[in-house]
Amino acid sequence: MQTATDQITLRGMGNFISHNRYGILKAGVLGMVLAIIYLVVTPKTFEARWQMSMAQLVVSSNSNGNGNSTGNSNGNSNGNSNSEEPAALIQRLRSTLTYPVAVLEICGKSGIEDMDEYLDKSLQVQTIKNVPNSAEFKIKATSVDQAKSCANAIVSMVIDQQRLIINERQSGRQEQLAQYQQALKDEMRQLEHIKKSELGNFGYLAMLDKLTWLRARIDGLQEELFLSQKFPAKLNAPVQVSPKPVSPKVALVLVLGALLGLMTGVLYALVREGWRKSIATE
Repeated sequence: MQTATDQITLRGMGNFISHNRYGILKAGVLGMVLAIIYLVVTPKTFEARWQMSMAQLVVSSNSNGNGNSTGNSNGNSNGNSNSEEPAALIQRLRSTLTYPVAVLEICGKSGIEDMDEYLDKSLQVQTIKNVPNSAEFKIKATSVDQAKSCANAIVSMVIDQQRLIINERQSGRQEQLAQYQQALKDEMRQLEHIKKSELGNFGYLAMLDKLTWLRARIDGLQEELFLSQKFPAKLNAPVQVSPKPVSPKVALVLVLGALLGLMTGVLYALVREGWRKSIATE
């Protein structure tokens, strides 16, 4: 009996589809047409992708006046740290105030009121797993050229902003370097005076130790200031823009349009069959 019931059900479904096939197919075609219209009307969106490493702030152990040092593969006693952590950069890029007017104009976002975060949600930034000093960026635009121009503008903006961060952190180092250099000049003048005095033997040795200490601090600060400008934020790879739009997805929209059209045709046929049966029973 179960087999007979299944056969009757399948036969009924086959008869239903055969009887309403033209209406269902017309609905499917209509769904495809609406999908094509949607694809024509909807602006295409292109995406640029890139990765950036953060600017490095170099700290020399000689500039700190202590014996602790962090050795690297080259044997130097310098320690590097990010001028700005990737997570901090991501949070900073949420606000529209982070972006200069020129960048907003290049990205086509100037003059937009009540803009949402991350350039009206057109920018995506995230950290990279197992890469502590880098971040991955994605920007969406209405053309390939605009996506690439906007990406390059954001790259230049991040490089300039992180350079300013380093300069602000190093401003105290500049003052300290000037103080050490002035102290070295004063000590050199005193050294000449001690050479001519009776206390030259004892005072001369003490003065030499202080001069050695000052020269080490000056060399460390100068090296730190120089190297901190040699490791700016930079691209890990060139900006990549796909020539194909990322949205709308043509194949997906066409398939969904056809499926929705066919489903609508089936529902319409079911409602019509039920309405006819209800009239026949009355």
